[in-house]
Amino acid sequence: MTTTVITGTTNGIGLATARVLAKNQHRLLMLCRNLKAAEAVAREITKETSNSDIIPIFCDLSSLESVQKATTIIRQEVDQIDILINNAGIISPDQQFSVDGFELTMAVNHLGPFLLTRSLESLLKEGQVINLASKAHQFCRASELLAESNFLSAEPYAAFKTYARSKLANILFSFFYAKQPKINIASHCLDPGPVGTNIVPTHNMFSRGLNKIWKVIGPSPARGAKTTLHLALSAPDSLVSGLYWENAKPTNASQAANDQILQQICWDHSNRMAGIV
Repeated sequence: MTTTVITGTTNGIGLATARVLAKNQHRLLMLCRNLKAAEAVAREITKETSNSDIIPIFCDLSSLESVQKATTIIRQEVDQIDILINNAGIISPDQQFSVDGFELTMAVNHLGPFLLTRSLESLLKEGQVINLASKAHQFCRASELLAESNFLSAEPYAAFKTYARSKLANILFSFFYAKQPKINIASHCLDPGPVGTNIVPTHNMFSRGLNKIWKVIGPSPARGAKTTLHLALSAPDSLVSGLYWENAKPTNASQAANDQILQQICWDHSNRMAGIV
């Protein structure tokens, strides 16, 4: 049985992905901030698929401590992981900071998944990491990554630019990770496309309205899960590590994403911020 850890499965692409993986008899460890909702999803998926090997685990990706606690629970549940899917993500419409003092979108989209991945390395040997990035990364230039200043711009907060920065960081990490022979873990990243999900936090009326509209006009989460599922369900030896995918095919990432010096900078400062020596 394939053991898969996946973040953010209570709605959207994560839920669509979890459903199909469960049908394919993956053992699922679902890391979610809303544990009650995750437990309900687990029961629903078990009813649909007869797969009872589904374990919801609380994890708030904006908190490094919460990520570390989640990895402790994972280690108690399994001794090997075949696939880690870093699916969860947000766009914070206004500037907020995590409990660790990092910009919220960057904390949830990059630092939390970065620490999760690095903390699970010993269980992931010869496994795969699938990072959900975005075509939005193309809107962040190399000079705008700002890793040295904790990925924080001195300019007035711009939600989309911050999101683009987090997605560029995802790809820089994914590309760099694939080139580490001592780690020996395949690394893939992808653009799921413009999908109607709850990516914008619903803490105010505008955000709730935006999510509702986008769910109506945006492509379905099932369509957004296509590339993730292609990678997760393909034979591992049929996939080339270190590529950027779109519509289940490799494609080109931006010039900044392919900058090897920038990859090293992102790696070094992400480790620093996550407290990894």
